[in-house]
Amino acid sequence: MEAMSMASETACPGENVDAGDIDAALAALVGGDDPAGWPAPGVAFAVMRGGAVVYAGAAGCAQLGDQGAGGACRAPMTPSTMFRAASVSKMATAFAALSLARDGLLDLDADVSGYYGFAVRNPAHPDAPITLRHLLSHVAGVRDPEEYWVAAPAPFRPLIEGDAGMYAAADGPPGARFVYSNLNYGVAAGAMEIAAGRRFDRIAAERVFGPLGLGAGFNWSGASDEARRRGATLYRLVDGAWTAQVDGPAMLRETGPYFLAQPGLDRDAYLERYAPGDNPTLFSPQGGMRADVLDLARLASALAPGAPFAAAAAPLWRYDQDTDNGDTQGGMFMQYGLGTQTVEVDGRRLVGHSGEAYGLLSGAWLFDRETAPGDAPRSADNAPTSFAYAVTGTPAGALDNGAGAFTPPERRLIALGARIAARCAGEGAAAPRRR
Repeated sequence: MEAMSMASETACPGENVDAGDIDAALAALVGGDDPAGWPAPGVAFAVMRGGAVVYAGAAGCAQLGDQGAGGACRAPMTPSTMFRAASVSKMATAFAALSLARDGLLDLDADVSGYYGFAVRNPAHPDAPITLRHLLSHVAGVRDPEEYWVAAPAPFRPLIEGDAGMYAAADGPPGARFVYSNLNYGVAAGAMEIAAGRRFDRIAAERVFGPLGLGAGFNWSGASDEARRRGATLYRLVDGAWTAQVDGPAMLRETGPYFLAQPGLDRDAYLERYAPGDNPTLFSPQGGMRADVLDLARLASALAPGAPFAAAAAPLWRYDQDTDNGDTQGGMFMQYGLGTQTVEVDGRRLVGHSGEAYGLLSGAWLFDRETAPGDAPRSADNAPTSFAYAVTGTPAGALDNGAGAFTPPERRLIALGARIAARCAGEGAAAPRRR
């Protein structure tokens, strides 16, 4: 399937972006013609400069037919196709916490026990408070249990109270060591709900998605029915066939927010009587945001200096090789702020967040020139460039690629973002770097 795209020359002075060239690169990734990638159901990609769209394109299928790769394409992948964004969601969750803190409803440095009304403590360090800042930067000493969620109507409290098995004694007190944990964001969302007196999905909509002009929503909450019907299924290649993992046809035909529930639960009645803090994993604050690549690029733009959530970009933890103060997961996590990573890829420094789950690879990034002056790229008017991508299917073993923190397709998309940004900055049209 050919790529489809939109491009705006007005957002990009200097040399124009060659949309057809970028379209061809996306089509090559989906078709398996690019040696850096693999055949994939769909790919989407967007670049923004100073908050305006420079390029947005996609290739492949959002929803494959019954025969996987051999079936008809039920819905094309487009730049406005929504998908489960995986851990890029953490950035939106942290933004919501920042917004509540600015309005005095939340204290990022207060003991979260004060919000819950019971002790949230690592039993090995009972006198050391755990704060929102610890949780949102993954230095709280929290570990993911086998299941870091609770199916409604079960309560959240037993998952985190006392010696619930979610704490690591060997890490030292909160703040001492970085270990990435999805449950951190469930605990943080509970404190946010209690502080605001609102369900988490509504906090995110009111504090982040609405103000930034995004069509996004957690677990489809707030997304239009039409956008959901055209949404992307996430796939893994199983026994030679693309097999749906999340947001299959039945899910995309539903209406209203999705959440895990025990059999027989009246979902509407449960939501009506829901009390903030009962189950903050309900709307998957760690990974359940549904968004398109334009939404994600706008989210990353909000990290730029002077933008609404620039404070989230400042690293709160940095890896120290001498003290081995964190698990970098092969170099993916070297610096972490409030829901943001700072990474270097092929000499380019980026701030934002990556995502990987259920076959998806995603990312929302801002080129961060202030912290690395030699990196690409800023134009003469100092406008920041952000970009986002999604690859909606992954073959078995693809993440064991030996290429470091990012897979080859991600590196190709990051290089395409840098190429467009360099053109906007008037630095010529150097070809994307190839591995």
